[in-house]
Amino acid sequence: MYPFDLEVFRLINVGSRSVFGDLFFLFWSSVGLGYVQVALTVLSHFVLKTKSFTWPIIASVAIAGLPLAQGLKATVPRERPSHMQFTIREEAFMFSSFPSGHTATSFGVATIVILMTWGTKNVKWGWLLAVAAACVGVSRIYRGVHWPSDVIGGVFCGLLAGAIVYYLMLSRSPKTASS
Repeated sequence: MYPFDLEVFRLINVGSRSVFGDLFFLFWSSVGLGYVQVALTVLSHFVLKTKSFTWPIIASVAIAGLPLAQGLKATVPRERPSHMQFTIREEAFMFSSFPSGHTATSFGVATIVILMTWGTKNVKWGWLLAVAAACVGVSRIYRGVHWPSDVIGGVFCGLLAGAIVYYLMLSRSPKTASS
């Protein structure tokens, strides 16, 4: 895995630098913060009237970010690429690298929205959030704080968190009578 991580990391972190990229990925990295996602969800609750999505999204962020991402960070001691001499570092982190919490929470949001809107014309919003989540993941590599495999791990944490929340929603919904 290390050769893959090193090659893709260098391609994105070192080989793709630009002023536009610096600003673009700073923005997406900020959007990947769990508290920013919760704030945007609450704002959306009041402004866009997305009430049915508020608690599922907040729960997905919480599950992806706390027990999954932070739990794995506590058990998988992995040095961040920001400690490497060749890294163009835009953030300083001292904690374990695997998985990317920003990516986990972002994919948690996208997953629950996709699942809640599946089979409707509104599923496009979930897919748009998945593209945004991918931008968050790439931003973590670009900014020099995560390996590509950390981002992949974050994707899986987010998918799992969204699926858990959706399953819990289904198990709590009233059962329909079968004919």
